[in-house]
Amino acid sequence: MLTLSPPAPPHAMSAPAPTYDRHDWTVTTAADEVSLLTDDNMGGIELAGDLARGVHEYLHVNGLIGPVLELPGSEFREIHVVAGLAKAEMALAWLIEAGATVHRGGTAIPLPATESAAAGQWSSAPDRAMPAAVALAAAVRAVQARNARSATAHARSAAS
Repeated sequence: MLTLSPPAPPHAMSAPAPTYDRHDWTVTTAADEVSLLTDDNMGGIELAGDLARGVHEYLHVNGLIGPVLELPGSEFREIHVVAGLAKAEMALAWLIEAGATVHRGGTAIPLPATESAAAGQWSSAPDRAMPAAVALAAAVRAVQARNARSATAHARSAAS
């Protein structure tokens, strides 16, 4: 006689959870949520829109891309997981003025609990080395400078 098991609930059929224990990260789990706990040295820098896209491209092209979470929503947003926050106070203050959100000092950043999680997806793998926060600030400055030069050139050509 053949006995069939009842089908698994939909959440049980999701892809397996990424393993975060191989990182030197403090990760907490509660119910179906897995979160990265930031501290005074390691955290996340959240960017949005065209600036986020430009910084991602800049870091990738220059071999500096680290772990990056792409967040869901109508506006494109990413959180770059970075190190060296304790030595980057001026850079962090500048990033905040530039519109970034800095996650640090115990803030919990929700991580994908499964490969198909709706809370966010890794756009750059979590096993990559974390860049320094000052490197991300430099990338933001470079992208903003490039955008300003492009806007100036566009304005000049439109005036001609």
